[in-house]
Amino acid sequence: MATKGQEKLNSVGGESESMADLEKVFKSFDANGDGKISAEELKKVLSALGSETSAEELKKMMEEIDTDGDGFVDLKEFAEFYRGGCGGDRELRDAFEMYDQDKNGKISAKELYEVLKSLGEKCSMKDCGRMISSVDKDGDGSVNFEEFKKMMTNENNIYSYHFMTDVLRDCISSGDLQTANAVHARLIKSDHRGSMISLWNQILNLNRQGGRIVYTRKLFESMPDRDTVSYNTIISAYARCDQDVVECMQLFIRMQEECVEPNHITVAALIGASARLRDLYLVEVMHGLVMQCGWSTNEFVGSVLVDAYAKRARLEDAVRAFEEISEADLVSWNVMINGCACNGSKELASSVFSRMRREGMSLNSFTLASMTKICSEPSDLSRGMQLHGCIVKAGLRHETPVSNALITMYSKCEEGMLSA
Repeated sequence: MATKGQEKLNSVGGESESMADLEKVFKSFDANGDGKISAEELKKVLSALGSETSAEELKKMMEEIDTDGDGFVDLKEFAEFYRGGCGGDRELRDAFEMYDQDKNGKISAKELYEVLKSLGEKCSMKDCGRMISSVDKDGDGSVNFEEFKKMMTNENNIYSYHFMTDVLRDCISSGDLQTANAVHARLIKSDHRGSMISLWNQILNLNRQGGRIVYTRKLFESMPDRDTVSYNTIISAYARCDQDVVECMQLFIRMQEECVEPNHITVAALIGASARLRDLYLVEVMHGLVMQCGWSTNEFVGSVLVDAYAKRARLEDAVRAFEEISEADLVSWNVMINGCACNGSKELASSVFSRMRREGMSLNSFTLASMTKICSEPSDLSRGMQLHGCIVKAGLRHETPVSNALITMYSKCEEGMLSA
């Protein structure tokens, strides 16, 4: 009699007897493509098929299959275990009956859609139709049990998409690059296009966040399709590296050549890169594009422009860019005040700060630390003490940047009074 572990494994593979069939089933478990199945991979597949397995059950299953005791199941162990069972598919039959809502022995695209929707899966009727048609041999628009089994082990269906989406979500929250790149390998093997671009973009962004610029570029070039998010991700990756600003511009040109529409995030990354290169001409060119596209009112783009002009001591242009923002947020106000402070424009900084308060904007540690920086002479002491009061009132006196700014302010003012 087959054990419970054998029944669950066979629920994915059906009654295939050839080694090629067994290898295909094995690969559906082997998510990272390393040639062996871990306990975690086994658990995820069983869970996706609707079979909740306890930690104790999972441990017993691994002990039954893992004959060499290395903690993993290789193809040989998988085949030996499978062939030793009864080839039952009770678990998959239960899943089939759950989808077969009208109990006619077949699952339609509508039934598949309704069940997936109830489970919280984000897929369209069109997705479900594709999933059905990929295994619908007789062309009746629905799947019987045998076709359903094939659908559940088919790497090119929406089931695989949602499984990989869940895995990537975990990778992003934990910064797990290794597993994310295993999903990349699975994407390449499954030869997905178009509908999988969001998965490619997630892997691309995760590698960008990890600072792996060379690998990120290779991944970008290997993508079957690229959209605005893809280009924004790779451009922002290069924008962080001062020596690669030219590459940012080349990617921007290529983006347009491939008829991929840029957006405000694209130009913000390019403006930031130009500012770090201290290329004011490029900043002005991008500002012109921003105005032409109507993005100058966007607070994100506007903040980047203000910062870029302030870094080149072009405060008039910085103010102009700030005034173009339709609804400045806290970041926009802070960037404007900090730009004034860094350029020694005390009166302009005070004016912007007063206006900020009149408009009811909240203050944070960055706002107050930037304002405190401008108080460096004895004549600034009164203004500095007023800011100190604001800091105490806002409950920010224990914030390190604010504390350091206050210490610097009082020491500079005192030195000025002593020297006088």
